[in-house]
Amino acid sequence: MTALVPDLLAAQPGIGWEFTETTDALAIELRPAADLSRCARVVVSESTEVFSYSFAGYYVAESAYDLAEKREVLADTIGQAVAAVRGPTQVLLEWAGPRVVRSAIGHHAAGEPPHGFTTSFPIARFWWRVRGKRFRREVLTFPALADAD
Repeated sequence: MTALVPDLLAAQPGIGWEFTETTDALAIELRPAADLSRCARVVVSESTEVFSYSFAGYYVAESAYDLAEKREVLADTIGQAVAAVRGPTQVLLEWAGPRVVRSAIGHHAAGEPPHGFTTSFPIARFWWRVRGKRFRREVLTFPALADAD
């Protein structure tokens, strides 16, 4: 998988990237040159075959088992992470105390309608609701970057 990353990111102008250390996974941090404070992280766990990305509190994971599927999922995961850092992106976080129990993301690809992806943690949400406590919502907005065209 590591050998595929440079080719996949060569097709993403204006995006800087670097491998970061983990114990049993490939991790890549992606940052747009126009705003280095925006960072998405793509992680590929080779032992469990899980591909994930996170951005501004949003997190999503997907599994892939055969080699062709792994290549496709890696390319798709990197594409989603790049779209998130380039913007326009809106992240909704739902908090139960100090834990995020639901997150959603929406962003525009060039000329396409917004796509929405949601990650939820139903057991944590359930226990918070059973206790009669309220969730706190936070919306983070990231405008499109000038070089995102």
